[in-house]
Amino acid sequence: MKEIADLWKEYNISTELLKQKLGRTSNLLGEYAEYLVNEHLKGELLTASNASADIAVPNGELYQVKSRKITGNLTTQLSIIRSWNFDYLAVVLFDKKGSVIKGLICPKAVSEQYGVYNEHQNGWVISTTSNFLNDQNHIDITNQLRELNNEKPIDLEKSIQTSNLIKKTEKTEYLISNQKEKEIDKIYRKLPKWFKNPDFICSRILIIFLELEKKYGTVKYDLLAEYCSGIKTFKSNFAQMKNFGEKNHGKVFELNGQIVTLWNPVKDNVISEYKRHYELIKTHYNNV
Repeated sequence: MKEIADLWKEYNISTELLKQKLGRTSNLLGEYAEYLVNEHLKGELLTASNASADIAVPNGELYQVKSRKITGNLTTQLSIIRSWNFDYLAVVLFDKKGSVIKGLICPKAVSEQYGVYNEHQNGWVISTTSNFLNDQNHIDITNQLRELNNEKPIDLEKSIQTSNLIKKTEKTEYLISNQKEKEIDKIYRKLPKWFKNPDFICSRILIIFLELEKKYGTVKYDLLAEYCSGIKTFKSNFAQMKNFGEKNHGKVFELNGQIVTLWNPVKDNVISEYKRHYELIKTHYNNV
């Protein structure tokens, strides 16, 4: 009994000391993961109230950090992502003793492809599947974090040398550029069909947005959601009109905080097609 009592006291003392050292929230696992990643990046920890990012680095890039303690296999669900207003996702997996077993830097454009929208939680969830953990677009920082965690390096299936980081960056930039071109092409092909069929859910959301923007100038997400309240699947459909993805409807929106805008690369085309089909749209709604 004395041994259990001593362990209990040691646990509470250590927990309290760690809270004081990290000094932000009571989520010690998340706080420590952010501390390790920030030490690696040489950046600045943002306030805990920042919903989109946890770390800012000197060049202005933003990082969101997700962590989990693993007790079985490596597949688990990361905590909810409520906003994609960051540049990189950092993922840290610990074992039950606190050792780093996986550390990754994941470009946002790649991470979005693995995100699954959860309407109940109003955000996106990523599962650390084998495909996600071994995606070649990620940068593995496991051993860098292990060193900061006072641990010996481990053999990695895909070891990343410092000299390869530039190649990784170039590959990521190519991927993002390629995705962007695909998304623009998709929108150019779909817009005429959307505006010729105003009853499509995508068409309704886009038309309502354009009318609100014409009336108010600035459109907040809550205002758009209110005017789209008749569309039961508004949240999930809006998400597919905001994010990159092979199976999305097509990216036409950006969400900056609460402000909804047209995605700049397709903005002119959206407005042009809307004007071209305006009389058809107006006649359709007048007859409904």
